[in-house]
Parts: sequence; C-alpha cells; structure tokens
Amino acid sequence: MTHYADRHAARPPTAAERAHMALFPTDILNPDGRRALSYTWFHAGFRSWIAELDLGGHYVAHQARHTLATRLLRHGASLTHIRRCFPYAIRRPRC
Repeated sequence: MTHYADRHAARPPTAAERAHMALFPTDILNPDGRRALSYTWFHAGFRSWIAELDLGGHYVAHQARHTLATRLLRHGASLTHIRRCFPYAIRRPRC
C-alpha cells in the first residue's frame, strides 16, 4: 500500500481500485499494482527463506498458503475475504 500511495499523491486506493490490485504486487513495470509477482521469483525467495530458517525437512509454498488461510480464518477473517486472497483454498462441494 505504501508503494501505491507514493505513486498516487499519498492517496489510498479506492474500493474499486483495491479489488483489482494483486495481493503480492511486483515493483517492475506495475504502476497500478495489478501485476503479481511471478511464481519463479516467489519460489526462489521462498526456498531461500526456508533454507535460512533451518527448519529441517521439506516445505513447499503450498503449505504456507494453507497455514495463512487457516490462521486468517481463526483470527476472524470472513470466508469471502479468504476466497478473494486464495481463490483455490475454499471450494464448494459439488452435488
């Protein structure tokens, strides 16, 4: 949000603008914040971060995604909010 405010005269994004912004926007050629980080960039950083933590074992980004979604839910986030952040985390049962 700070990056957005710096580019838009310290004005926070409107609800309509926020609805189209990426959750993890890239800083490269992305003035409106709609373009997300690439998977390659994210996974390289994630693997490096996990290695620095020296947790032992094998961890993948998908586990972190589910952990974050679960913690958001436990701390009061609505399912609508979680669905917006993680479109594949919550699936409706098929009849």
